[in-house]
Parts: sequence; structure tokens; C-alpha cells
Amino acid sequence: MPIVSIIMPVYNKEKYLPEVLEAFISQSFENWEMIIINDGSTDQSASILAFYAAIDHRVSIIHQKNQGVSAARNRGLALACGEWIWFVDGDDVPDSDFLERVFRNREDLCADLIIGHYEQLENHRLCRISITEEGIQSTAQLASLFMKYQYRTGYFGYLWNKLIRREIIQQNARYFDENLTLAEDLQFLVSLYRLGIRVLILPYTATCYRVNAENSASRGRVDYFAQLRIQLLIRNWIINDLHRRQYIPFFRKIISTYAACIIFHGYESHIDDAFLARKLYAMETVKKELDIRGIEPALVPIVWCLKTEQFHLMHSYLVIRSSIRRIYRKLKGR
Repeated sequence: MPIVSIIMPVYNKEKYLPEVLEAFISQSFENWEMIIINDGSTDQSASILAFYAAIDHRVSIIHQKNQGVSAARNRGLALACGEWIWFVDGDDVPDSDFLERVFRNREDLCADLIIGHYEQLENHRLCRISITEEGIQSTAQLASLFMKYQYRTGYFGYLWNKLIRREIIQQNARYFDENLTLAEDLQFLVSLYRLGIRVLILPYTATCYRVNAENSASRGRVDYFAQLRIQLLIRNWIINDLHRRQYIPFFRKIISTYAACIIFHGYESHIDDAFLARKLYAMETVKKELDIRGIEPALVPIVWCLKTEQFHLMHSYLVIRSSIRRIYRKLKGR
């Protein structure tokens, strides 16, 4: 049985796969298996994967029609045999010694989830993303660190800088929501954090993350309702589970902003804004947390109208604002 199961969804990553797979194969730590889910690639990804599977028996390839990254990860989970799971992407290069450093004293790893640092590559500029805190984190400590770093760096919401004990995933039936095409990793991880698991932060770099690399074919227009639900999940963990009431104003701002974005972008997409407003108003937590303080000025009228149930007035604001935007674009020659 391998110690680590590396699960990699791939969709049209021919540009990056040779470098990424070479980096995994040359890892100083050797006791791993790699399960690659080719999620309906239409470029040369399949040929590249076949080559590496032929030269290294630890690499196995599963081909499927394009179903999205969540379905690919779930399929990989069903096939994994390792004690630990490492979810990686087909365009991010792992550090050659990360696994060796983590498992050097494997018997001392009394954790359910291990977090390392990562590097971020954007427009040919490399930046190291790390935090100063290390060691085992209590549930309360983890919540504080999440609120300190997540909304600035995404440190606790990404998968590829984390190793997760497979037993924790299986015992608690945690899988990826296949209806999500954005922030599915954040939702998955928060569902684990809420279990009160033992989290270990280590000062080792896990991978180099490429910003703005080509995304999965399933990604498209942002589903703001889905993103709102993820933020409500986080709020319930921080506020309801752990009673960290000092963060209530922060979540009111987040929830109000997402609610306004749902109305605004829905109207721009010709969806009935009154229908969206009633749908939001039926969500008890959203209704309770709506607050105009701290949000962008352009969104304030929408949130105020939502909070006071002035849906006709909200519609008038959207019509007027849309007309002004059209005139502005015309004047700018857009």
C-alpha cells in the first residue's frame, strides 16, 4: 500500500504536463501512487500521460468524458489506496523534497491534515506564500488562522498545499460537490475543518501554483448563489460552531456583497430580479445578516432595498444604473 495517493485531474494541460510529471517522478520520496483522471482532454494530454504511465508503474491513467474537476477528484478518491491523499493540478509543479520532508519522521505525524507553504507564479513573477504559525493547531487556533489568512491569500482553501488522511475523508463521507465549478476545494476543506480534525502546519513548500493557467472546460459564468452558500458554510463554522462573534460584521459584509452581486449580475443576464430577491429573502441567515455598512457604494441601494423588501424600487435602480452604464460605454466607444 502506498503512503501517498496523488490525485490529478487533467483537462487540456499539454503545455505543462511534461514539466509537472517529471517533477513528481523525480521526487526524493518514492512510496506513492499517482491517479490521473483525464477529464475529456482534446489536446495531446492523453498521449503525454500514456508516455509517463509507460515509464513509471506508479502512474495510472483513467479516461472519462469531461465532467469537471470535482467529478474527476471523486473518481480518483474512489480508486486511491494510500494512507494520505494529495490533490494536485496538472499545471502546478511540486517541490521535489516536500513529501520526503513531511514523512521523514512519519511515526510522529499525529495529524489528520497537513498544510505546507506554496509558491505563486503570475506573469513570470514568483512569490512565496507562507505563514509564521507552525505545528498542531487546535480547533480555535485553526479558525483564527483561517480568518487571518484565507481572505488575503487563500492559504486554507487550496488543495495542492495539503495532505489529507484518507481515513478522515472516507469515515465522514466527504466528497466534492460536482455541481460546483468554482471554490469546490474551499467548500470541501471547510467541511473537513468543521469536523474538529487535527491540523498540522509545516514550514515546507509543497508546490508552485500557476495563476491564470488554463482552467477546466467546465468553468464558466460565476454562480453567485453557490458562492454565497459557501460563505454561509464558513460563517456557520466560525459563528455558530465556534461562537467567534467578533467576526459577525465581517460576514455581514461578505453576505450582503454576494446578495447584491446575485441581483446585479442576474439583472444583467436578464433574470427576473424580483424572483432572485424573493429567493434570497427566503434564506433566513441572508435575510438576518443584510447590512449596508462597509459594502461598495454601487451595491448599497440593492442591499437596502433587499433588507426593506422594496423590490420595485430596487428594479427601478437597476434599470437606471444599467441605462447610465450603456450611455457611458457608448461615450467611451465600447
